[in-house]
Amino acid sequence: MCKKTAAPTETPAPAPAQAKRYTFDDMRAHATRGDAWITIHGKVYDVTEFAKRHPGGDIIYQGLAIDSTVLFETHHNMIPNMDRLHATMKKYYIGELDGWKPLANFKTPFAQELLQAVRDYVHKRDKEVSWFGRRWDALSYGSMAFIIFGMSFWVYKIATTGSLWYYGLMAYFMTAGHVCGHAANHYSLFESSFWNNLFSTTFTNLWGLREQYWTFSHLLSHHCYNYADRDYMIEQHVPTRYFRTRPEDPWKPINAYQHYIYRVAPAFAFFMGALRWDCAPWVFVAPIAVPILTKLGLMRAGESSVAAPQFTASGSTHGESELGPNEDGVGINKKFHVRESFLMACWSVFMANVLWLPLFVIVGNKFGYAWAWFGHSFCFGLQSAVVINTLLTQHLSEDIILKPTMEAKDDWYKMQIEASTSVKAPVIKRLLGYGINYQIEHHIFPCMSPQFLHEVQPIVEEVCAKNGVQYNGFPSLSSCQESVYKRFKNLSTKSSVKSE
Repeated sequence: MCKKTAAPTETPAPAPAQAKRYTFDDMRAHATRGDAWITIHGKVYDVTEFAKRHPGGDIIYQGLAIDSTVLFETHHNMIPNMDRLHATMKKYYIGELDGWKPLANFKTPFAQELLQAVRDYVHKRDKEVSWFGRRWDALSYGSMAFIIFGMSFWVYKIATTGSLWYYGLMAYFMTAGHVCGHAANHYSLFESSFWNNLFSTTFTNLWGLREQYWTFSHLLSHHCYNYADRDYMIEQHVPTRYFRTRPEDPWKPINAYQHYIYRVAPAFAFFMGALRWDCAPWVFVAPIAVPILTKLGLMRAGESSVAAPQFTASGSTHGESELGPNEDGVGINKKFHVRESFLMACWSVFMANVLWLPLFVIVGNKFGYAWAWFGHSFCFGLQSAVVINTLLTQHLSEDIILKPTMEAKDDWYKMQIEASTSVKAPVIKRLLGYGINYQIEHHIFPCMSPQFLHEVQPIVEEVCAKNGVQYNGFPSLSSCQESVYKRFKNLSTKSSVKSE
């Protein structure tokens, strides 16, 4: 057991005396595949050539123009010896990031013990292969084939019968496709970047989430800062207009009812998710409706207009020209900037209608366009409600520890564990859910095969118990949902506000 002494703070290696200093303005000027700079632990690297042969694939490009320290640490934490990697990095070092401050501590005794225990298990299991390769990869491939076949079959049945029943079944397969895309977004499904990109892009854009918005909100913001102040997704998950998630949060009169609002959040999500603006048929009215709703304050980047999480990811709160030289656009000074071009937006809208527009026309011609509009909206809404039903249990429970800010002295792994939950799931749900229930393990090992997370879960829990770190584990989804209800209820009174 680790001794209960103050955790050593992680201090970066001193910069060379003549090191050139750069700002995030400089980083943004070198944020393309043909000109790629990246900053890790305050050091700047020109990885233009290295990125082309990066062993981890294209995910390296997601770290351009931002502080990619967390992405680097968490996507390399299964490497047993980092000396060779650090030697390689020195070849591409070009200077220091001006004004950089450490985000958190990744080298505490607890973190080292946790990573070593999981490494020992993973590297042993990684050698256990059979004629089809690694068992967990085969399970992922099999579940993906099942999802694709199922979706194709329900599309055929919708097109031929127009039945609302088949629309509903399609929604459940869309949900499975969504979590498949979630895993691919972390590059955890395949060793090939091509296939990870294909599944992430397809299963994100296909239901109108927009790939760039989703990648920013989910991978660059939420994964790194998990419900702290730089997490863009906390507002999308639990809108602050309606919910208090921490004792430090100010109390508003509506918070007195937040535990009841939580109970009906899936219903709100159904109606909100039905309005899938990038997908047919809603894409036809979006050019008129979205600007009006935005002007009325009902649709704004980073906010939800109703008491339910947003299913579609939000865009930027600030443009690139509004970012300061020491702001990377990922929550510093509450500024969030998504790097998306007009061509990317057009591609997302095109992909969102590859399936839904032809299906809308076919169903409309056979059974009437009013029915086609209703059926599509029902499918979108049901998918949103199903997703939200699980989503609100991933980082909330009665005793969960949510720190408002992340500081240099904080153990990053400890914060991630204490701000997440892991819910045991039946085999079928685990396979089709790509390990989404195991949020604790997923957050600390984001690029680990999702079919492998449940195997390392007991190891993580054991190391946490040994070191006095709170582990929020639940035997079932319903028990976790009840715990979330209790948290909202406990924070619903004005007396629950934590004094400074």
